[in-house]
Amino acid sequence: MRPVTRRSLLASAFAPVAASAAGRAELHFQPNRGQFPSGLFGSDQPRWQGLFSAGGLRLESKRLLADPGPAVYAQAMEHRRPRLVHLELILSGAGPVEPAGEDLRPGRSDYFFHGDPDSFVRKLPHYYRLRYREAWPGIDLIVRAWEGLVELEPVVRPGADVLSAGFLWRGAPARRHAKGVELATTWGRLRQRAPRGVAGRYVQDGELLRWLPV
Repeated sequence: MRPVTRRSLLASAFAPVAASAAGRAELHFQPNRGQFPSGLFGSDQPRWQGLFSAGGLRLESKRLLADPGPAVYAQAMEHRRPRLVHLELILSGAGPVEPAGEDLRPGRSDYFFHGDPDSFVRKLPHYYRLRYREAWPGIDLIVRAWEGLVELEPVVRPGADVLSAGFLWRGAPARRHAKGVELATTWGRLRQRAPRGVAGRYVQDGELLRWLPV
């Protein structure tokens, strides 16, 4: 990928900063205009990069160039290289649905590709929610992110077959959580929430997760 410099101008200091998930700052997504290696939207953070494509997404850990922190340093002292976790989600049984940006807020980002002024990308908007609309008939998938946490939530409309929604995760094992399931990464957690208003539990068959209603 070409070397790139990013400049982000966020909302005014007088504007409220949205936070959730134990006070973490909310993160934004940008349409991909060449600043990301793939995907229709992306999110570029200090320790990870998210690439959101038709029918799925990929979350990649980054190698830190500065102080990696005490946990990674302890691994290095034991002569072990820190494991970088790349997670890939395929929406099993879904059509090639594309993500759409929602919750547009003030702020923009500019990307300056080194040595190639004609390819500069300017004034990219900041969206704070992505939606895979009708990923499965009657079911949307919502994506939000905070510092150290990416959260996915299926939204099921009345009459939809929740069993049609399959989530094929590759890269890390899923663990049960009170609000759904979680996957651990080197930069934080990825949480897949339970569908609201549909009692049941996630069941796992290899790498495939489905919500089993009761």
